[in-house]
Amino acid sequence: MLEIDGRKVTVSGWRGTAGHNWGSEHADSWVWLHAAGFGAAPEAWLELVLARISVGPARSPWTAMGALSLSGERILLGGLGRQPGVDARPDRLTADVPSPGARLLVSATTDDDDPVAVTYTDPRGGTRTVRHAALASVELILHRPGNRELALLSNRGAYEYGTRQGMPGIEPQPLPEG
Repeated sequence: MLEIDGRKVTVSGWRGTAGHNWGSEHADSWVWLHAAGFGAAPEAWLELVLARISVGPARSPWTAMGALSLSGERILLGGLGRQPGVDARPDRLTADVPSPGARLLVSATTDDDDPVAVTYTDPRGGTRTVRHAALASVELILHRPGNRELALLSNRGAYEYGTRQGMPGIEPQPLPEG
């Protein structure tokens, strides 16, 4: 049960996710994408992280890690040695994510009225600008050898884009203390 402004909301049986990334520092740039409630496959969900890390003065290529759950089957996405094609921006993403036995094309867009931008302090110093949208539209196209491609659409996605490079034209809001 949640209590919001004195009003109680029962959430028993709701689908959801909670996660936390651990490490000694934030990635140089990253995308976190979660989606559920795909119309043609209401039980399906996607959890995907795309990241670039700093290696000295250079930045690594994008790496993808995640999973797509579809009809009870979990399809692992990305992994070391499976380089995705990524165009990540604060308000949208297009990615071509390889996996063992499949390829997933991902598109996510956000409504400019929804997101919030904040500054994260990195444990090793410096900051990252992060833009998070709790209401993103997510389109997936799954390619599997020998199968017809499957297209899925959800308006129940969460999209987060973070980077050390900053986001011109986006003014981060302060995080509350504590």
